[in-house]
Amino acid sequence: MADSVAEYATSCLGLTPPYSIVKDVFGYQYHDGQQTYETDLSVLTQIRLGKQKSVNIAAILVGHEDDFSGAVSRTQVRNIQGAIQIMRNIYGTVNLGVRKIYWQRIGLAQAGGYVNIANRSEAEDLTDDWSSPTDGIDVFFVQSIGDAGGWSNVDGPCSKNSKDDLTGAVVSLTNPVPFLGVLTAHEVAHYLKLSHTNSATNLMGQDANNDGIAELTNANRVLTTAQGNSMKSHCFVKNPC
Repeated sequence: MADSVAEYATSCLGLTPPYSIVKDVFGYQYHDGQQTYETDLSVLTQIRLGKQKSVNIAAILVGHEDDFSGAVSRTQVRNIQGAIQIMRNIYGTVNLGVRKIYWQRIGLAQAGGYVNIANRSEAEDLTDDWSSPTDGIDVFFVQSIGDAGGWSNVDGPCSKNSKDDLTGAVVSLTNPVPFLGVLTAHEVAHYLKLSHTNSATNLMGQDANNDGIAELTNANRVLTTAQGNSMKSHCFVKNPC
């Protein structure tokens, strides 16, 4: 079978049996009986896209404790998983996969004031002070951001050791699914070279007042072939497996 789960798990994810389809192949480690997704999970679609050019994501929970006694709630983690699936669906329209999800956390005491971010400057400080030891794009999920829904550089750096720059995306958890999915996809797409557009439906949105912040809605889900090709040329994009 061309799209064998076993072959994909071994060749692309480095997994050995036994493994869970949802928790290991999709990477939704916090999946439980209350988890919902906007669309049904398709194993064949995930394999098809994951075998092509793909990105890996390091989902960093800021202020999280393993027993959920910190800032991040179970509902918020479910929302993040639902958001990542929406991002997968959007990126899939230009044949870019999201292959691996690495779950990382910054404990509540260690996170300090980074649990709530005031502005872009603090978002930069967060990515300067913390990074994941993975080959994924760091996506920091914080409780709130004072001046935007999220922040990321356009064409983010290849090195997580770069200073005075955003070395990952920072996303506010104040937004519910499905908008959280659009927002996460938007910020990661910035990192993958995309700028704002003049389209009311494009994922990159419109910046009508030229303040560096796009106006987004749940309808901003369109990516063009040219945008997809630009994203695939970023240094964080992995080759087919």
